[in-house]
Amino acid sequence: MTTDTVFDFAIVGAGIAGVSLAARLAGHGRVLLLERESQPGTQSSGRSAAMFMESYGPPQARALTRASRASYAAPSIVPILSPRGVLYVAWQGQEALLDALAAGPG
Repeated sequence: MTTDTVFDFAIVGAGIAGVSLAARLAGHGRVLLLERESQPGTQSSGRSAAMFMESYGPPQARALTRASRASYAAPSIVPILSPRGVLYVAWQGQEALLDALAAGPG
């Protein structure tokens, strides 16, 4: 890259949001994606991307997760989602919470 390179968009941070935005904008111009780490998605995106859980986080995060399922489940060269086993643990008296979690969103 030379100093006279012109970009239409500059995005700071190559986590899930930055990479998604860069991909979306790529069809609309030249995109510069900057990341401080040695590779993309190593901080909070890398830690939160270990599992796709529609029941995790506050209501807004759960809604965004549910809304993104179709794009993650779409056929691709490299599968993005794969089944994983999960063990949920709760204290005595929290059985109703476990039942609601097992029932899924709704």
